[in-house]
Amino acid sequence: MLLEIKDGTVLQNGIPVLSHFDFWIRGNERAAIVGRNGAGKTTLLEVITGAKELEPNPKNPASEGAPLYDRHPAAAGGGKSGHHR
Repeated sequence: MLLEIKDGTVLQNGIPVLSHFDFWIRGNERAAIVGRNGAGKTTLLEVITGAKELEPNPKNPASEGAPLYDRHPAAAGGGKSGHHR
């Protein structure tokens, strides 16, 4: 797994802007994030890049400060695995 978020939640000013979502990308996959205005695309990208934090959740290692990306080159199909939080 290159990137995995399980049961993620993001709060903004104490209000959930993304709630209980799952998102993953496997090694050789490409992904597109699409949706209506206000659906949370930018917020999800901010979580992926580390600009926003997930709420603590025992189901989600990424919310406990674990890296969102697997930094091993083989997991990314031999390429770079991207920004690491």
